[in-house]
Amino acid sequence: WLAPLGGVARPVAALGRANDWKLLKTAPFRARWPKVVNLDSPNWWYGDGAARDATLFQWTDLNGDGVVQPEEVTMRKAATGGVTVMPDLSVVVARVGATQDGGNAVRFKPVRFTPTGAPVYDLAAGQTLAAGTQSPPSTGGDQVIAARDGWAVLTTAPRPFSAFSIAGVRNGAAMWSYPNPWPGLHASHDAPFPDRPGEVIGVTKLLGPSITPRGEAGEIVAFNGNKGNVYLFTTDGLFVATLFQDCRVKGWNAPRATPGQDMLPYSLGEESFFPTITQVTDGTIYLQGNTSLMRLEGLENIHRLPATPLTVTTAQLSEARAYFGRREAERQAREGADIEPLRVAVGGPAPVVDGALDDWKDARWVTIDKRASAAVAVSGDRLYAAFKTDDNDLLRNSPQALPNLFKTGGALDLLLDAIPGGERLLVTRVGGKTVAVLYRPKLAGTLTDRVKFVSNIGDLKTVSMDRVDDVSDAVVLAGSAGNYEVSVPLSLLGLAPHAGLSLRGDIGLLRGNGFQTLQRIYWYDKATGLVSDMASEAELTPDLWGEWQFVFNK
Repeated sequence: WLAPLGGVARPVAALGRANDWKLLKTAPFRARWPKVVNLDSPNWWYGDGAARDATLFQWTDLNGDGVVQPEEVTMRKAATGGVTVMPDLSVVVARVGATQDGGNAVRFKPVRFTPTGAPVYDLAAGQTLAAGTQSPPSTGGDQVIAARDGWAVLTTAPRPFSAFSIAGVRNGAAMWSYPNPWPGLHASHDAPFPDRPGEVIGVTKLLGPSITPRGEAGEIVAFNGNKGNVYLFTTDGLFVATLFQDCRVKGWNAPRATPGQDMLPYSLGEESFFPTITQVTDGTIYLQGNTSLMRLEGLENIHRLPATPLTVTTAQLSEARAYFGRREAERQAREGADIEPLRVAVGGPAPVVDGALDDWKDARWVTIDKRASAAVAVSGDRLYAAFKTDDNDLLRNSPQALPNLFKTGGALDLLLDAIPGGERLLVTRVGGKTVAVLYRPKLAGTLTDRVKFVSNIGDLKTVSMDRVDDVSDAVVLAGSAGNYEVSVPLSLLGLAPHAGLSLRGDIGLLRGNGFQTLQRIYWYDKATGLVSDMASEAELTPDLWGEWQFVFNK
């Protein structure tokens, strides 16, 4: 950043990702890099994801000449996220860690100032504001600001929250998150028009330091939205307001420019990346956007609601769960005649399980959602499934216990009513290896103890399985460019196809961030959105599955 030195604006300090600076890779600076870092390596950000050569640097203009010199630069091996300069000249880095996908949010305060006023930082003396920070799922959303009373606010939530949310932490503990389903620039391009107050779309950055209006609201931060909105939240996680309109219904050009006119009926426009917000010494709050300076009024009228107990009974939770099942059954009764069965071709040449999908050109594909489709075939003594998706990293999963594989990331999901009670085959990768788990709630002759999945909300519900087996050795998995193929023995599924065979079944995906499942989506059963209750996510509901028809090749 710049500071006036002797009446001339000159750079005085910088802190960030050294790998982006061509100057730092020139010969005079090479001795400043950590010896364990290959500064010519491509593996500082992309590639294998390890970011093993990423380097954080700090420069201060110690002699006041405005020129970067080797003896003024310090470096530290670390992957680095977004960098935010606070009003006190402390610097907050969103992700400092060993990999591009995580780390800690760290604040570096100036340890001293030079005689000309340039801040000096110690890269070994950072303060961790939040642990387990995550890489943004889309472009934008890689910022953290420090607030008062131990609070920090993040545009991409840290673990254990979903990366598809914004969040706040206090004294290092994750305290709240708020959904941001279409995070950042490119994800927001596919976002629907908001249909409710408080819906957040396309957060790209924080507008500036926090503000504190008169009244009861407390400290507030502003998030920029890619559709021309600005979202206000209190640092303790309460939604306050949406400023301006969605650019898909409003523009910025008012019929006339009149000082004092209300600008909230207009939109800042798509890709308006750099509005700013600030509060001056008399308490007035200003927002700059599209070369216009606006005064933000009315926040002083906010009143906080008193704390009120809310009692939720087990019966109410049970009824809420049953409601979704009834609603899905009604949808299927209404729309089922228009949904063709999943036709499973039997007896053709065996596909090569390589992820290429070249040998599935004649398959009958079913739609899982607009981002994924699937097909199933039988050849010889094996069942094959193919998936077209848009995600080369779909199968990221890190289970602490294999029975809970459906809770900890992405996977391919096959559901089949070939045995009493149905069965579920979940296939993913863990540490680069294929992992497959077969769930069977009812299996005659089982002598082992049943595996129980207990609801996250007390004893509301328990789902039990006669068998939950690791069948990784029997399953073949391959992926390529977001496409996947699976092969599994028919005998493992208890499946014996014959002419005219028709069974209930379903096929779908789990999407996640590598340690948490964020979405369950299937071809037929659409009552599967819940990803916050262990028992409900484990339960098999064959009555809501579609029809698989086994069609023999002539």
